[in-house]
Amino acid sequence: MGLFGPPNVEKMKARRDIKGLIKTLGYKKDNNVRLLAARTLGEIGDPQAVEPLIDCMWDERSIASDIIIALGKIHDKRAINELIQFINREKEDERYSGSISQRNINIAIATLGKFHADAVNPLISLFPSSGKYRPQIIKALGEIGTNSAVDWLISAYNDWSLSRQSIVTALGKTGDQRVMETLLLALKDRDFELSSATAHALDLMNWTPDDQEIGAYYWVAKREWSKAIESGVLAVEPLINVLWDDGNKSHERIAAAQALGEIGLPSLDPLIQTISKGQSRYQPVARRLGMGNVWSHPDMRPKVLDYCVEILVLIGKNSKESLVAYCNHNSKRVCMVVAEALKKM
Repeated sequence: MGLFGPPNVEKMKARRDIKGLIKTLGYKKDNNVRLLAARTLGEIGDPQAVEPLIDCMWDERSIASDIIIALGKIHDKRAINELIQFINREKEDERYSGSISQRNINIAIATLGKFHADAVNPLISLFPSSGKYRPQIIKALGEIGTNSAVDWLISAYNDWSLSRQSIVTALGKTGDQRVMETLLLALKDRDFELSSATAHALDLMNWTPDDQEIGAYYWVAKREWSKAIESGVLAVEPLINVLWDDGNKSHERIAAAQALGEIGLPSLDPLIQTISKGQSRYQPVARRLGMGNVWSHPDMRPKVLDYCVEILVLIGKNSKESLVAYCNHNSKRVCMVVAEALKKM
């Protein structure tokens, strides 16, 4: 290395030369040198570096993520407002800077979470305008887990329906017993993605079902079909939810149909009612597959009705007379499904 080569960051690190490292942040001939200096300042953790690091963050987008991480390690509250402003700038410039801005935003949100209670209100203020970055904000608030963060997450479950899956996951990570009412409500939701995420959140809370009804919803959400069958009539409603929800995979819907057939007669009347009325009760928010009503979709309707036929065949093997009673039902769908089941038998 020549006399006027790039600054030697390793030597400055060994000497804990804070001023030298701060000066190196301005070495614009080589961003790799600046990046190494920023990382080193973060490792040392001296508050003197906060404002120079902030200046560098605004100055050079390509190394901003490493600078943000360094600020998180120093953990000085002066960085919080700057990070919020920086996130807002990156969101505005994202279409020009693409993946660089996306990375910077994600890392900035995660870093804010390291400031614990001091970052709760700034993160909450950021949430409404954050669009696709809302799950990251929710995750950060969940990891903070303070009273104010938990209170907001519980409230947000009702206010931000499209973010509920992320919210229940965050609630589970808080370990706070105040979240149980919200989680148990979410467990019974007809949206399979939400109920499944909620079951996982309850696992994080080291929760086990001590109530047979809620246990039935839990086992169905966990896709533990044999335990759901053991719940008997209590599992009928959540299993029918799985059957009619076109967001589920075919093998899950088939398994739910088989479970309903195993439960037998207690499944019959609720199933007939859903066939008669259609499945509007069971459509999750904003239909993940963009189908609208399942009856109007040419590929989905035959599958759903075939599952219903198979359930009725299983039930009818033990009680054929119970099916015959529905042959003259006022719903054409019911008559068609029952007739097909009797034919198969």
